[in-house]
Amino acid sequence: MAVFSAVRLLQSEEVKDLILFATVFVRCVIFLGVVKIFAFHLIQRKAFRREIRRLELRLTQLAALLQDKRG
Repeated sequence: MAVFSAVRLLQSEEVKDLILFATVFVRCVIFLGVVKIFAFHLIQRKAFRREIRRLELRLTQLAALLQDKRG
């Protein structure tokens, strides 16, 4: 849609069409940016959860090691 509106924007001669296709193009570009940010956020959230799980496992291993050294 963004490519289509960009092509039509460059081919248009009337002011009304220029405004219409420029608006569509800008909205499409903003929408694509928001989608990319959202996808990046989801990926980072999964990685963050994975890292928390690793730390929890490491803490349980250290706690068990300390228990064995005491007893």
